[in-house]
Amino acid sequence: MSVFSGRAAGFCAALFLLWFSVGEAPALAKDDERISARERGKITETIATLIEDNYFDADKAASIAQALRDADTAEAFANAGTKVRFAAALTEFLHPYDGHFAVNWTDGAETPDHHDADWDKVARRANFGFEKVEILSGNVGYIRMTSFEAPKIAGKTAVAAMGMVANADALILDLTNNGGGEPEMVQLILSYLFDATPRQVGAVYWREKDQLQQFWTLPVVPGERFPDRPLYVLGGAGTASAAEMFMVQIKNHKRGDIIGQRTYGAGNAGEVFKPTDEFEIFIANGGPVRPQDIFDGVGVAPDLETASGEELSRALLLAWDEILKTARDPLQVNAINWAQARLKAELDPLPLSDEDMRGLTGEFGDRQIVIRDGKLIYERGRRAPEFLIPAGDDVFFLQNLRGIKIELSRNGDGNVTQMTMTWQDGHLEEFPRREP
Repeated sequence: MSVFSGRAAGFCAALFLLWFSVGEAPALAKDDERISARERGKITETIATLIEDNYFDADKAASIAQALRDADTAEAFANAGTKVRFAAALTEFLHPYDGHFAVNWTDGAETPDHHDADWDKVARRANFGFEKVEILSGNVGYIRMTSFEAPKIAGKTAVAAMGMVANADALILDLTNNGGGEPEMVQLILSYLFDATPRQVGAVYWREKDQLQQFWTLPVVPGERFPDRPLYVLGGAGTASAAEMFMVQIKNHKRGDIIGQRTYGAGNAGEVFKPTDEFEIFIANGGPVRPQDIFDGVGVAPDLETASGEELSRALLLAWDEILKTARDPLQVNAINWAQARLKAELDPLPLSDEDMRGLTGEFGDRQIVIRDGKLIYERGRRAPEFLIPAGDDVFFLQNLRGIKIELSRNGDGNVTQMTMTWQDGHLEEFPRREP
């Protein structure tokens, strides 16, 4: 059975990424065994034949196989004296031809097939890739997916996740570090994001059966669809293969905005082959055929590029702006305005000089503002100190007490005379500054 699966950091295909990420890695030998030149030659030839017979593009397959044989003849792998280094050298050589190529030495340990019972158990313990589902401030739905598992094992979880966000006013799908998986799950999730009219969301050619497999959104899905509310999809260099397939269709159909960095660029589908009992190679035996679906080697460019780690924050700001255009509930509007101001302060804090900070310190009733380690700190008795986040002229949010804002007032001479603490529900308290 073939899967869409990108390449993880190092030399492991992302088919193995979920396996490793949940702590169930196959047992690898502690020692890296030596390998002879003769063994290298046999394995290289076997891998070349596997590529020749299975890589989805027959013409390119013959070219890659011949290049691999020529490299072996030229002793390009002569310095790879151990099995682990040899696997790494093969991956490094093959990778420019297709980002999915990945050779691994397993020391004979069996890696679970993507559809066998062991894999299903591991996938279940990882909640079938649905790592987080929640409603964020302002009624924004958020789903973080680490993989796309087959609907036959993950369908109920997918339906539950989409049901959880059905009443949200906007949706953020976080695919950062999603290494891929099954195109059928891509098809299912996409079906929730469009109306009931089927639309094509991909076509893959499989060499083994000389078969073209088309993917269309489903006319019927369990629960409520999310066809026209604001949608934001997060991705980056760790987003690969089926996750990129998902993003490409979002772009093709102009359904939402892609936020983050350019994705990995592993655009083909494949499976694991075993040239020997100890070695495995991931070979792409299927690939997209429509020009608009092809992203191998180039990745998917974001609509809004952000620094790594800021994808969710930037998407939230966009989602809130869209919701505010039609929001009429004053409680929701207040919650969004509060959250926006705080998040903007966290992302782009106003700079404060040492002189600025010294002018803000003092005692305010049983509370005080002090400077510690070059930072402005709010303290009250034995309670944990709070770092103050500048949000405007003499306005601050507290780092951990998210529902409180502090504003400092000045007299005509510019000296701070009062602290006003405002809660998100509108309650406020005033604390005059004690004279030094």
